[in-house]
Amino acid sequence: LTGSVDAKAFDALCDNHHPATGEKLTARMKEDRRVGYDLNFHAPKSVTLAYAWRKDKRILDAFRKAVQETMEELEQQAATRVRGEGRNEDRITGNLAWAEFVHFTARPVNGVPDPHLHIHCYTFNATYDEQEGRWKAAQFGEIKKEASYYEAAFRARLAVALKELGYEIEPVGGSFELGGISRSLIEKFSRRTAVVEAEAKKRGAYTAGERDGLAALTREKKVTNLSDKDLERLWWERLSPEDIKELNSLGKTFKREKERGRDWQAEALAYALEHVFERASVVTEKQLIAEALRWGYGNVTAAGI
Repeated sequence: LTGSVDAKAFDALCDNHHPATGEKLTARMKEDRRVGYDLNFHAPKSVTLAYAWRKDKRILDAFRKAVQETMEELEQQAATRVRGEGRNEDRITGNLAWAEFVHFTARPVNGVPDPHLHIHCYTFNATYDEQEGRWKAAQFGEIKKEASYYEAAFRARLAVALKELGYEIEPVGGSFELGGISRSLIEKFSRRTAVVEAEAKKRGAYTAGERDGLAALTREKKVTNLSDKDLERLWWERLSPEDIKELNSLGKTFKREKERGRDWQAEALAYALEHVFERASVVTEKQLIAEALRWGYGNVTAAGI
C-alpha cells in the first residue's frame, strides 16, 4: 500500500481482510480482536505556532519527514509470535502497515480548539511472517517498551531539520521549543493542557496514566462549525503586540558561529553516560541514546550517537 489512504482499503484492514483480495488476513476474527494501535506524534507548541502563523510549508514537511523516518525505524522492530512445535518466542518480521493522519488543532476548550500540529499513525495489528508465508498478529511489546526512545528519536530528527531551516532550538524538559517564543505565549495556546492540569491537581492525579485518563474525561467534542479563517481570527485576536513581535522574529535571530568546532555527539553521549546510571545500574542501549538525544536536541541524531 502506497500513496494516499484509501477508505476502502483502510476499512478492509480494520475488518481483518486483505485490501486487495478481500481474503481473511490474520487467523483471529473474534469481535474483541485488537484491530491496531494509534501511535501519536506531537509537535512542540512553539513549532505549531510557527507553522500556523508563518504558513511555512517547510515546517510541515520536516514534521512529516521526522514522523515517517521514525515509523520506518520503529517498523524494523515489528515482530510476531512463534508458538508451534513447543516454541515460545517472538520473531522479527520488520514490516507493518499504517496510515498517517495529520491534524492541526487540539480538542476545543469552550468550543474553540487551539492550534496543535500532530499526527496519528494508525498501525494495524498485522505483520507478514516470511518464514511461515502468512500474515499474523503483530507483537508490539518491544516497540512499546522503547516508546521513550522513539519519541526522543522523532524529536531529534525534527529539531535538526528545523535548525537547518534557520530556527533556534532550545531543549526544555525532555522536549524542545523554538528560541524566541516565550513561555507565556506558549501557555496562551495550551488551554487543553491547562484544563487537564487543573483537573489533575483537583483529583491528586500524578502519573502519566492518570493524566491520560483525565484528558479523555475532560475533552469536549470536536467542532465542525468553524472554518480555518474563523479559527485564525479567534486565535490571533489573543495576541499582544509583544506576541506578534516574537512570532515575526522567528528564524531571524539564530547565530550559528558560536557552535562551530563542537563535537555535539560526543558531548551528548558523555552527558548521558554520566547521568543515566544515576537512576539505574543497568540500562538498554536505546535508553542511553534517548538520554543523549534529549540533551542535544537540534544538534544530534540517533544515528550519530
